Amino acid sequence: MLWIQVYDLILGIGVIILQIAIVALLVVRIAYARGYVKRIGDGIVAYGVPIAFVTALLAMIGSMVYSAGVGFEPCLFCWWQRIFLFPQVFILGIATFTKERQSIKKYALVLSGIGLCISIYHYLIQNSTKLAESAACNVIGQSASCSGAWVHVFNYITIPMMCLTIFAMIIVLLSFMRKKN
Repeated sequence: MLWIQVYDLILGIGVIILQIAIVALLVVRIAYARGYVKRIGDGIVAYGVPIAFVTALLAMIGSMVYSAGVGFEPCLFCWWQRIFLFPQVFILGIATFTKERQSIKKYALVLSGIGLCISIYHYLIQNSTKLAESAACNVIGQSASCSGAWVHVFNYITIPMMCLTIFAMIIVLLSFMRKKN
C-alpha cells in the first residue's frame, strides 16, 4: 500500500530530524553548562518539557497507527518499549499543564532510560543474526518476531530505532532541567 510507504518515509525523515536535533541539543547542553548560549539554554529549560510531551504524544500516536491502523503486530520488545513510552505522555502532559516539572523529571528519566536500553537491545537483535537466534523473544501465541522489521527506511530506521530516538530526545530535553535554588 502506497500510503504506508509514504507514512514510513515521513516518520523516517522525522527521526533523522530528531537525531540531528539531539546532537545539536547535546552541543548546546555542554555549552550551556559552561556558561555559553545562556539564552538558548534558558529557552530549552522553559520549553523542554512541553516539547518532550509533544514528542512522546506523537510517538504514541505513530505507534498506534502502526498497530491499529496498519495492522502491524507488536513483538515482545515493542510491547516493552510501549510500556515505558506511553505513561510518559501522561507524566509529561501533567508536567506541561501544571508546571510540576521538577517533580516528574526523575520518573520520566527512569522510564526513558529503561526504554532506551530496551530499544538498543531490540535494534541489535534486528541487526545481528547471533543475537536474534539467542534472544528469548518468542512468546506463546505471538507470531511477531523481534528480529523482523516491519519498517526499514534509509537502510537503518526501524521501529526500535524510532523508539530509541524518542527516548534519547526526552532524556536530552530533560537534562536541561536544573534544580531550583
